[in-house]
Amino acid sequence: MKRKGLCQAIVFVELLLVYCATQSHQVIQAGCDEDVSLNCPGVDSIDFLSVTWYKHVNSQKFGIIKKRKRDQAPLMYSYARNVSFGENYSLFLPRVKPQDSGTYLCEIGANVGGQSQYPTVDLTVNECVTQADPTSQVADLSPTNAPTNVMNRTQPIQVQELPILWTTAGYAAVALVKIVLSLISIWVNMLF
Repeated sequence: MKRKGLCQAIVFVELLLVYCATQSHQVIQAGCDEDVSLNCPGVDSIDFLSVTWYKHVNSQKFGIIKKRKRDQAPLMYSYARNVSFGENYSLFLPRVKPQDSGTYLCEIGANVGGQSQYPTVDLTVNECVTQADPTSQVADLSPTNAPTNVMNRTQPIQVQELPILWTTAGYAAVALVKIVLSLISIWVNMLF
């Protein structure tokens, strides 16, 4: 009886670790008025029915755009901004503003028998800088004196992918739990 409960707990922990390890999360930083594509990793690795992009706002998700694999035209939700699908089902946001900052969810709806995926992207858009009158101010924009928002506008968009780290940590944790539980099982069998 104790073994059954222990086995169920082991299976639950392993499934939880695998679920956490397979989720994907990206962080993107962009300058004001840049065109940004939010990638949806995993689209090319599974057979899916549809791809839907959502934005998280105050613990709720709001639909942005959806495309079924078999349909030509995407379904537009009542999102307050012009968006489109980019290459490989990425979400294309033209001329982003600070209010576009937030967490975006790409829901990959799998076919029957497959596992849907829900990778997320955190987008941070820097504040917009208004152009000063050149006759009224002289600015020293040398690298040591440049404001950080000017420096960030000239840098490329930085993408940080975390799934490999999460996957490795998840599988390492599963392996460690298996070893510990195997040793406990051997010890219990030796006692009885």
